[in-house]
Amino acid sequence: MLPFSNYKVVEIGSRIGSGFCGKLLCGFGAEVILVENSGHNHLRRLGPFPNNPDPEKSGLFGYLHAGKKSVFVEQDHHKELEKLVYSADILIFGASNTYCAEQSELFHRLSQLHDGLIAVHISPYGTSGPYSQYSGSELTSNALSGITQRMGEPDRPPLTMPLAQAGFQAGYAGASGAACALIQRKSVHFGDIVEVSEAEAMATVHAGYAVTRFQRAGILDKRAGHRLSNLPYPQTVLPCSDGFVELNTPEGSQWKRLLEMMGTPEWSRDERYRSRMKNSRPPMVDELDAKFIKWLSDYTKEDFYKLCREFEVPSGPVRTVDEIIKDDQLLFREFFTSIEFHDGQSYLVPGIGCLLSKTPAKRDLLVPTRESSLAPINFSDGELPKIDSFTKNIKRTSSRGGPLQGIRVLDMGWVWAGAIPGQILADMGAEVIKVESLKRIDYMRLGRPLIGTEPDVEQNPWFHAVNRNKKSIAVNLKSKAGIDTLKKLVGKCDAVIENFKPGFLAKIGMDYRSLSKISPSLVMLSMSGVGQTGPLSDIPAYAPFLSGLSGLDSLVGYPGEDILGIQQPYADTNAGVTGAFGLITALLHRIRSGEGQHVDLAETEAAVSVIGEAFLHYSMTDKVIKPEGNFREGYGPCGHYPAKGEDAWIAIAIETEKQWVSLCAVLGKPDLAAHPSFQNKHLRKQNRVDLDQKLAQLTELHDKYKLFHALQSEDISAMPLLGPSEVVKDPHFVQRGTFINVDHPVLGKEVIFGPMWRQTTNRMDNWRHAPLLGQHTSDVLSNVLGMSQDEIQKLVSEEALV
Repeated sequence: MLPFSNYKVVEIGSRIGSGFCGKLLCGFGAEVILVENSGHNHLRRLGPFPNNPDPEKSGLFGYLHAGKKSVFVEQDHHKELEKLVYSADILIFGASNTYCAEQSELFHRLSQLHDGLIAVHISPYGTSGPYSQYSGSELTSNALSGITQRMGEPDRPPLTMPLAQAGFQAGYAGASGAACALIQRKSVHFGDIVEVSEAEAMATVHAGYAVTRFQRAGILDKRAGHRLSNLPYPQTVLPCSDGFVELNTPEGSQWKRLLEMMGTPEWSRDERYRSRMKNSRPPMVDELDAKFIKWLSDYTKEDFYKLCREFEVPSGPVRTVDEIIKDDQLLFREFFTSIEFHDGQSYLVPGIGCLLSKTPAKRDLLVPTRESSLAPINFSDGELPKIDSFTKNIKRTSSRGGPLQGIRVLDMGWVWAGAIPGQILADMGAEVIKVESLKRIDYMRLGRPLIGTEPDVEQNPWFHAVNRNKKSIAVNLKSKAGIDTLKKLVGKCDAVIENFKPGFLAKIGMDYRSLSKISPSLVMLSMSGVGQTGPLSDIPAYAPFLSGLSGLDSLVGYPGEDILGIQQPYADTNAGVTGAFGLITALLHRIRSGEGQHVDLAETEAAVSVIGEAFLHYSMTDKVIKPEGNFREGYGPCGHYPAKGEDAWIAIAIETEKQWVSLCAVLGKPDLAAHPSFQNKHLRKQNRVDLDQKLAQLTELHDKYKLFHALQSEDISAMPLLGPSEVVKDPHFVQRGTFINVDHPVLGKEVIFGPMWRQTTNRMDNWRHAPLLGQHTSDVLSNVLGMSQDEIQKLVSEEALV
């Protein structure tokens, strides 16, 4: 049995987010019924296609919907939809890009059909707030979230996230929320509503750290092209003899090893280059880039990577999809799978981004055809319940502590990626106990103090953002008594999270094999760069390096120019979100079956799984996707355009000819719509460089906020690009409570990002600040383990608790 086996899911809509949500549930066992209609799922028209466009051979559609069943029901056939949803456990509803009141009413009606139904709603901006009825797209969701303002060259249009990251993150949020609701339903016997905003999914976990850092420390990350700003040099993408590599040495010892790898060049002893922070700014950064480029010109990507492994430097190649499918580590772990179309043709695709040891995701799935959607529907024969019954139950349970209340997690995850799964579970009501020690301080606690001049482990707002709602215990992992204490705690926990280097926990008897003997039903999430097994499992790895290794970096840049790379720690945050989904899914299976298991999360695999479209392009057409800037298939024009003011930009994405005519009219140039070079979407794509220049000359005359509202009044997908100082004040996010004020005992009032998704039975008014180091040691050991104060003080005196 798989975690979602015997659950029936009805999926309505053609958003990438709703499709990916359904894909995740289907992959782990759910029966997912995709509802299509005479208008067809628009993803069938987008491709990629192996030959000519064919709605039965769309690669993106196949990636998202392989393994599902397809049925044909018009959305205005309410009775048929109601009968179908009445027999379901989960409804996934992907709203259209343009708001439709009838669609909103349909979801409201379907979501209340029976008490046990879990209804997931995914839309660009959410179902509440001033922008909830505005038109949206992948481009505008990213723009509103604040994540795109930091990507690209300083004096050029910012670059959006590659492919459909807002959609994929919304899919993870929806699937995780559905799993949380299923766990809750096992004890309270009724369902929930899970509401996901694509913009909010990006603005919180993925971009929210920038708001926190700016609010408390005044740190503003600006676009720096092929580099990450505000970090010690090097954090950069540079050319080598056959492509590009990612240079990344966050620790001083790694920088020294990199210089040794180069043969300790004479310039490395120059006093001018002693400060790595000064090295990250002009003119030193340009001088050093030139020196590294000259040195790298003698090396291929793989030669460089081999050297890096030899010297334990966390740097490596920026790989493209044709290279990734040959990666020894991924092949050893059998990560790739396939999808099969109706004609028997199969294509290589990434697997799901987390490996569950007892219940791995299904592989080699069949893509449903439009003809199969005409098959008879297995309607429920039951009598439809009264519409208001679900609402009454929700009111009765709104005061609960969250859908994961009653679940206890021992969190040994640290720094950033390792902290996120525990943060997400704590946000949903789980009791998360963070393991720390003064003998090994979490790097996220370090940094320049904001109050006073003395170092203080309680003053890093970044740490506070990803460790809210947790408890902290101080345990020395170098002490046998400390380890024995943790093992006793494991026996009282449902799950364990860790992101140590593979092999370390085995040395101290804290790996899954050892802990599962203590608690056979234990679920353990292990996060690492490339996985717990395989020939390269022990390599040092950080987000920038893994962005290159996974192919994310290869997709970011301006068309026809050098690769710039994603230049933010998205590989880390994506791994944290993927890990949370895997952990919640494994917990659901544990509750249903009593069986524990090991969740192996490789950060590279998690990243590869959210760029599956790029692999379909290659396996279907033999073409490697190159950076396309802000252009997206199915739109025209689609981009970031300048507005009045310093570094002010607006995102505009045109889907229809009506929108194109309206755009030209709003910009005061109605005759542009009939220009011979721009008369249809195909011509606008063909001549997009010229078109973008003309549009830029028009948009730069307007205030970005006034223009965005004017365009939205014409149902045009448009949003201002927001920075950290703007995101937190944006009226939509303010009204939705996307960012939350928390009082910290040392720093006072702090602004932290809220949850990735909303659940009716979850609350945010009872959130707690991040714990002080070891704040809950005595409480946890006495209340959970029943230890006396004398026993606890003895462990303190032995430095087992420190």
